[in-house]
Amino acid sequence: DNLSVGYQRLSTEYNRVGLNDTDVTFNGLSAAYSMGNIGIKFVANDVTNHGGTQGTSDEAKELSISFAF
Repeated sequence: DNLSVGYQRLSTEYNRVGLNDTDVTFNGLSAAYSMGNIGIKFVANDVTNHGGTQGTSDEAKELSISFAF
């Protein structure tokens, strides 16, 4: 049996000509568990001020299960 968990965070600044600078923040969480030939994986990501546009956000979540024969 194996378990792994990870957290990622990235922050960057958009320097736009003639407009206010915008901070964009990405967050991610991932987890994986394997038990013999079975694997379960989960990923969740989100972003604020997506593309340098204030007030925008997006998120994605994924769950996968795999079996090896």
